Amino acid sequence: MMRCSKSGVEKIPKDWCAVQLQDIATIVPGGRLNLTKNEHYQKEGFVAFSAAGPDGFVALQEFSGEAVVLSSIGARCGKAFFADGAWTTLANTYVIQADEQRYSNRFLWYLVNDEDYWHRSGTAQPFISPHDIRHAWVPSPSLQEQHKILDVLDGVSQTVANYQKQAEWLRRTKKGFLETLRAGAFFSKKPDRERLKGLTKVTMGETLISHQLTGTGIPVFSADTKEKPWGYTDNTKRRYPKGTIVVSARGSIGFPRLPKFETYTSTQTTLIVYPCER
Repeated sequence: MMRCSKSGVEKIPKDWCAVQLQDIATIVPGGRLNLTKNEHYQKEGFVAFSAAGPDGFVALQEFSGEAVVLSSIGARCGKAFFADGAWTTLANTYVIQADEQRYSNRFLWYLVNDEDYWHRSGTAQPFISPHDIRHAWVPSPSLQEQHKILDVLDGVSQTVANYQKQAEWLRRTKKGFLETLRAGAFFSKKPDRERLKGLTKVTMGETLISHQLTGTGIPVFSADTKEKPWGYTDNTKRRYPKGTIVVSARGSIGFPRLPKFETYTSTQTTLIVYPCER
């Protein structure tokens, strides 16, 4: 079931309405001033929304007030951004500006800011068609109820933002600590140094392909950044004990993980690093 389809609003409360975006908003393509990042972005001015979001400033204003700016072409099409004040758009966007007497633009942004909400066409270059934007369905509670829901959503969003800010600070602190540790700054005298190959054994993971994953057996890690295993298998020749480091050798090259399982294995797209016995 597509969330933007009419079936996506079949179970809304009885006192709410189901409406299409064309019934509550003005919908126009962005980029009508033909501005580009290379030629027109500057250090200050009016906020400019590209398909990647508010990522620059330009000298010309195109819109004012609240609205939803939708990324309509590319791998992230369906990502939506909330615009307010004076602003401008670049190509590959659509502007959805709700009638504020009937619908809150910010409430609308919460509803449609989800790539899984939209019907996307195309394969190599996904896009959302103007027809699908205009005919997308959303629930429509009363304006008063929208604002009550907004109070809750804004509070939750602020809590999430605070945790994300704290998590980012902790990541930077950890990175700085490790860099200082590697430089030897925590020691009263310069520490002895050894090459990594003298302290560890490094091997490639084994050749495993998707159809060898059985859903049971030991966890299998592949070349990505996820803490969860790629899958499970009984068809493996190598098994590593807890404490063995798995390093991505393709894609996210160099990304290390220390799985929490007692035993696991990994694919040929990884490096296996474990300490030598001293």
